[in-house]
Amino acid sequence: MALEPHVLTREIQHKFIHIMGLGWLGRPLASVLQQYGANVSGSVTSASKQQMLLTESLTADIFDLYKPINKQYTSNGKVLATRFTDASLVLNIPPGRTNFSQHAFVNSMIALIDCAMQNGLQQLIFISTTSVFGEQHGKVNQHTAVQAKTESGKAHQAIEAHLALYYPDKSKVLRPSGLIGPNPSDTSNKNLVAPKMRHPIYSLCNKSDIPNANDPVNLIHQADVIQAILALLSTQPVSHAFNLSALAHPSRKAYYQWCAKRLALPIPTFLHDPKERQLGKLIDATQSFIDLDFTPTYASPFDML
Repeated sequence: MALEPHVLTREIQHKFIHIMGLGWLGRPLASVLQQYGANVSGSVTSASKQQMLLTESLTADIFDLYKPINKQYTSNGKVLATRFTDASLVLNIPPGRTNFSQHAFVNSMIALIDCAMQNGLQQLIFISTTSVFGEQHGKVNQHTAVQAKTESGKAHQAIEAHLALYYPDKSKVLRPSGLIGPNPSDTSNKNLVAPKMRHPIYSLCNKSDIPNANDPVNLIHQADVIQAILALLSTQPVSHAFNLSALAHPSRKAYYQWCAKRLALPIPTFLHDPKERQLGKLIDATQSFIDLDFTPTYASPFDML
C-alpha cells in the first residue's frame, strides 16, 4: 500500500525541496510535492524549459553541470548554492548519451554534492541506476556488491561511493531499473511524435533475432519511483541504498511479445535461448519496499500497460 496522504502532508508540508533535473521524472515529482504543500524549486538546462515550467507555477533555474556552481545564479539573481540551505535535494541529473565523459561527469557531480553540503543541505536523494551491478547473474539485492561495466554504471558507482564515504547520514541512493511511464506532451518541439508511454517495446517492436529470450525483465513504473522518493522525504529508513524494480520478472520474450500484441505493434522475434531457466540479472527489490514501507502500485510489468 502507499503511504497515507495525511502522513505525507505532515512530513513534507512547508519543506524546501530542490529537484535538480526537472525532466521525465523530476517534473511529475515536483507536481506531486506541490500538492502536498512543499516549497519546490528545481533546475533545467534551457530557457525554453524554464519558461514552460513557469506556466505550472514551478520555479526553475537554468543550470549547467559542467560550469562552476558558484558562478551560476537562481532565477531571482541569488547565487545558486543558496537553494541548498536547510533543504532536501533530489539529484536527478542523467549522464546523457552523447559525448559522455565519465571523468567529467563524476567530478562535476561530486563538486555539486560537496557544494550543496557545504551550504547547509539537510538531505540528499541520489537517483542512481541498477547498472552499477554490471553483468551479474541471478538475484541482486541492495546488499549485493556493485561491479559496474559500462561508463555510465561506473560513473554512478563512483558517485554512490562518495556519498557513502563522506555523507552517509545525510544521503540516500535510489537505483531504479528500466523506467516505464507516461510521456508528457512536448509543446517545444512541433515535429516530435513520441509514444504516449516510455516503454522498451516501442524500440524492440522493430527488431528481430533478439538475444537472451529467457532473461528476466527488470522494470519499474514512474509512479513507484516517485512513491519511493516521497518515502525517503518523509521517513528515515536505516539502509543507504535501495533497488527499485517490479516484484514480478517475466522472461523478455514472453513479456515483450505480449506487449506488442496488446498495443497492436509488430511482434519482435527472439533467438532460441538454450537456457531452461532465467540466468540473467534479476533485480530483487523485495527488501527495499519493506524498508521504504510501501507496496508498489505496479508490482508486475504486466500491470504497466
